[in-house]
Amino acid sequence: MKKFLPVVALQILISVVLLTGGLVAMQFPPAERFRMETSAAAAGSISTDSLYPTRVTFIVAGMCLAGFSAALFFWSFVTRGRWTSTALLEFSIACVSFYLGWMMDPYWVHGIYQVYSGNIEVDGLTVLDPKRLIPMAWSELLWFGVLGSFTFAALCIGPTLFIDHIREMIREREWASIGGVVICLALLVALMLGSPGYGRWMGD
Repeated sequence: MKKFLPVVALQILISVVLLTGGLVAMQFPPAERFRMETSAAAAGSISTDSLYPTRVTFIVAGMCLAGFSAALFFWSFVTRGRWTSTALLEFSIACVSFYLGWMMDPYWVHGIYQVYSGNIEVDGLTVLDPKRLIPMAWSELLWFGVLGSFTFAALCIGPTLFIDHIREMIREREWASIGGVVICLALLVALMLGSPGYGRWMGD
Protein backbone atom coordinates (compact mmCIF):
# COMPACT_ATOMS: atom_id res chain seq x y z
CA MET A 1 0.00 0.00 0.00
CA LYS A 2 2.87 2.39 0.78
CA LYS A 3 3.92 2.84 -2.85
CA PHE A 4 0.47 4.23 -3.65
CA LEU A 5 0.43 6.73 -0.79
CA PRO A 6 1.85 9.69 -2.79
CA VAL A 7 -1.15 9.51 -5.14
CA VAL A 8 -3.56 9.29 -2.22
CA ALA A 9 -1.82 12.15 -0.42
CA LEU A 10 -2.05 14.37 -3.50
CA GLN A 11 -5.72 13.47 -3.94
CA ILE A 12 -6.42 14.34 -0.31
CA LEU A 13 -4.56 17.66 -0.62
CA ILE A 14 -6.65 18.61 -3.68
CA SER A 15 -9.91 17.75 -1.92
CA VAL A 16 -8.91 19.72 1.19
CA VAL A 17 -8.03 22.78 -0.91
CA LEU A 18 -11.37 22.52 -2.76
CA LEU A 19 -13.33 22.06 0.46
CA THR A 20 -11.59 25.03 2.10
CA GLY A 21 -12.25 27.16 -0.96
CA GLY A 22 -15.86 26.03 -0.92
CA LEU A 23 -16.32 27.14 2.67
CA VAL A 24 -15.09 30.59 1.65
CA ALA A 25 -17.18 30.69 -1.55
CA MET A 26 -20.34 29.80 0.40
CA GLN A 27 -20.25 33.31 1.82
CA PHE A 28 -20.27 35.00 -1.60
CA PRO A 29 -23.39 37.07 -2.42
CA PRO A 30 -24.92 37.16 -5.88
CA ALA A 31 -23.70 39.88 -8.23
CA GLU A 32 -24.91 43.30 -7.06
CA ARG A 33 -27.01 43.82 -10.18
CA PHE A 34 -29.08 40.74 -9.28
CA ARG A 35 -30.08 42.33 -5.97
CA MET A 36 -31.51 45.49 -7.52
CA GLU A 37 -35.20 46.26 -7.44
CA THR A 38 -36.19 45.51 -11.03
CA SER A 39 -35.25 42.94 -13.62
CA ALA A 40 -34.47 45.76 -16.03
CA ALA A 41 -31.83 47.02 -13.63
CA ALA A 42 -30.21 43.61 -13.76
CA ALA A 43 -29.35 44.00 -17.42
CA GLY A 44 -25.74 44.32 -18.48
CA SER A 45 -22.56 42.36 -18.37
CA ILE A 46 -21.81 40.29 -15.29
CA SER A 47 -18.19 41.34 -15.70
CA THR A 48 -19.18 44.68 -14.11
CA ASP A 49 -19.64 42.82 -10.83
CA SER A 50 -16.95 43.93 -8.36
CA LEU A 51 -16.35 40.30 -7.35
CA TYR A 52 -16.11 39.08 -10.94
CA PRO A 53 -12.30 38.54 -10.95
CA THR A 54 -12.55 36.64 -7.66
CA ARG A 55 -15.43 34.52 -8.94
CA VAL A 56 -13.49 33.69 -12.10
CA THR A 57 -10.42 32.75 -10.07
CA PHE A 58 -12.38 30.43 -7.79
CA ILE A 59 -14.25 28.78 -10.64
CA VAL A 60 -11.23 28.28 -12.89
CA ALA A 61 -9.14 26.96 -10.00
CA GLY A 62 -11.95 24.62 -8.93
CA MET A 63 -12.42 23.24 -12.43
CA CYS A 64 -8.68 22.74 -12.94
CA LEU A 65 -8.23 20.97 -9.60
CA ALA A 66 -11.31 18.82 -10.19
CA GLY A 67 -10.06 17.86 -13.64
CA PHE A 68 -6.56 17.13 -12.34
CA SER A 69 -7.92 14.96 -9.53
CA ALA A 70 -10.04 12.96 -11.99
CA ALA A 71 -7.15 12.65 -14.45
CA LEU A 72 -4.84 11.49 -11.66
CA PHE A 73 -7.23 8.70 -10.73
CA PHE A 74 -7.77 7.56 -14.33
CA TRP A 75 -4.01 7.62 -14.96
CA SER A 76 -3.44 5.48 -11.88
CA PHE A 77 -6.32 3.20 -12.85
CA VAL A 78 -5.03 2.61 -16.38
CA THR A 79 -1.31 2.30 -15.61
CA ARG A 80 -1.58 0.13 -12.49
CA GLY A 81 -4.58 -1.99 -13.35
CA ARG A 82 -7.99 -1.79 -11.80
CA TRP A 83 -6.93 -3.37 -8.53
CA THR A 84 -4.54 -1.71 -6.13
CA SER A 85 -4.89 -1.55 -2.40
CA THR A 86 -5.95 2.11 -2.63
CA ALA A 87 -7.85 2.13 -5.95
CA LEU A 88 -11.30 2.52 -4.41
CA LEU A 89 -10.03 5.24 -2.05
CA GLU A 90 -8.48 7.14 -4.97
CA PHE A 91 -11.75 6.82 -6.88
CA SER A 92 -13.77 8.06 -3.89
CA ILE A 93 -11.54 11.09 -3.35
CA ALA A 94 -11.64 11.90 -7.08
CA CYS A 95 -15.45 11.86 -6.95
CA VAL A 96 -15.45 14.24 -3.98
CA SER A 97 -12.97 16.58 -5.67
CA PHE A 98 -14.90 16.57 -8.94
CA TYR A 99 -18.18 17.24 -7.15
CA LEU A 100 -16.64 20.11 -5.21
CA GLY A 101 -14.65 21.76 -7.98
CA TRP A 102 -16.78 21.14 -11.06
CA MET A 103 -20.35 21.06 -9.76
CA MET A 104 -20.49 22.98 -6.50
CA ASP A 105 -18.07 25.87 -7.09
CA PRO A 106 -20.38 27.77 -9.51
CA TYR A 107 -23.29 27.26 -7.10
CA TRP A 108 -21.35 28.73 -4.19
CA VAL A 109 -19.34 31.36 -6.06
CA HIS A 110 -22.39 32.98 -7.69
CA GLY A 111 -24.22 33.26 -4.36
CA ILE A 112 -26.86 30.65 -5.25
CA TYR A 113 -26.34 29.02 -1.86
CA GLN A 114 -27.04 32.33 -0.10
CA VAL A 115 -30.20 32.88 -2.15
CA TYR A 116 -31.73 29.44 -1.65
CA SER A 117 -30.74 29.47 2.02
CA GLY A 118 -32.92 32.57 2.42
CA ASN A 119 -30.07 34.84 3.47
CA ILE A 120 -30.28 37.13 0.42
CA GLU A 121 -33.19 38.07 -1.81
CA VAL A 122 -32.95 38.69 -5.55
CA ASP A 123 -35.44 40.14 -8.01
CA GLY A 124 -36.64 36.89 -9.56
CA LEU A 125 -34.63 33.67 -9.64
CA THR A 126 -34.49 33.73 -13.45
CA VAL A 127 -31.59 36.19 -13.24
CA LEU A 128 -29.57 33.36 -11.71
CA ASP A 129 -30.09 31.06 -14.69
CA PRO A 130 -26.90 28.93 -14.71
CA LYS A 131 -26.68 29.23 -18.49
CA ARG A 132 -26.13 32.98 -18.05
CA LEU A 133 -23.36 32.50 -15.49
CA ILE A 134 -19.80 31.27 -15.80
CA PRO A 135 -18.59 28.65 -16.53
CA MET A 136 -21.65 27.66 -18.59
CA ALA A 137 -21.77 31.13 -20.14
CA TRP A 138 -18.31 30.40 -21.55
CA SER A 139 -19.17 26.96 -22.93
CA GLU A 140 -22.27 25.12 -21.81
CA LEU A 141 -21.35 22.18 -24.06
CA LEU A 142 -17.90 21.82 -22.49
CA TRP A 143 -19.19 22.02 -18.90
CA PHE A 144 -21.96 19.48 -19.40
CA GLY A 145 -19.76 17.36 -21.66
CA VAL A 146 -17.08 16.92 -19.01
CA LEU A 147 -19.73 16.35 -16.33
CA GLY A 148 -21.46 13.71 -18.41
CA SER A 149 -18.20 11.99 -19.36
CA PHE A 150 -16.99 11.79 -15.76
CA THR A 151 -20.37 10.56 -14.53
CA PHE A 152 -20.53 7.88 -17.22
CA ALA A 153 -16.98 6.71 -16.49
CA ALA A 154 -17.64 6.69 -12.73
CA LEU A 155 -20.81 4.63 -13.15
CA CYS A 156 -18.93 2.15 -15.33
CA ILE A 157 -15.88 1.86 -13.11
CA GLY A 158 -17.33 2.36 -9.63
CA PRO A 159 -19.44 -0.80 -9.13
CA THR A 160 -16.75 -3.12 -10.52
CA LEU A 161 -14.05 -1.40 -8.49
CA PHE A 162 -16.15 -1.68 -5.33
CA ILE A 163 -16.79 -5.41 -5.80
CA ASP A 164 -13.12 -6.09 -6.58
CA HIS A 165 -12.02 -4.05 -3.58
CA ILE A 166 -14.30 -5.85 -1.13
CA ARG A 167 -13.21 -9.22 -2.51
CA GLU A 168 -9.54 -8.35 -2.18
CA MET A 169 -9.97 -6.87 1.30
CA ILE A 170 -11.55 -10.10 2.50
CA ARG A 171 -8.88 -12.24 0.85
CA GLU A 172 -5.86 -10.14 1.80
CA ARG A 173 -7.25 -8.83 5.11
CA GLU A 174 -6.40 -5.28 3.99
CA TRP A 175 -8.91 -2.89 5.57
CA ALA A 176 -6.81 0.27 5.88
CA SER A 177 -8.53 2.29 3.13
CA ILE A 178 -12.17 1.50 3.91
CA GLY A 179 -12.37 4.28 6.52
CA GLY A 180 -11.38 6.87 3.92
CA VAL A 181 -13.98 5.54 1.50
CA VAL A 182 -16.69 5.85 4.14
CA ILE A 183 -15.60 9.43 4.94
CA CYS A 184 -15.78 10.36 1.23
CA LEU A 185 -19.26 8.88 0.93
CA ALA A 186 -20.44 10.70 4.05
CA LEU A 187 -18.99 13.98 2.73
CA LEU A 188 -20.77 13.58 -0.61
CA VAL A 189 -24.09 12.92 1.15
CA ALA A 190 -23.56 15.93 3.45
CA LEU A 191 -22.79 18.19 0.46
CA MET A 192 -25.92 17.05 -1.37
CA LEU A 193 -28.14 17.52 1.67
CA GLY A 194 -26.54 20.88 2.47
CA SER A 195 -27.11 22.40 -0.98
CA PRO A 196 -30.63 23.85 -0.93
CA GLY A 197 -32.15 24.48 -4.35
CA TYR A 198 -29.20 23.05 -6.30
CA GLY A 199 -31.35 20.76 -8.45
CA ARG A 200 -33.91 23.49 -9.03
CA TRP A 201 -31.20 25.96 -9.99
CA MET A 202 -29.57 23.55 -12.44
CA GLY A 203 -32.96 22.79 -13.94
CA ASP A 204 -33.66 26.45 -14.79
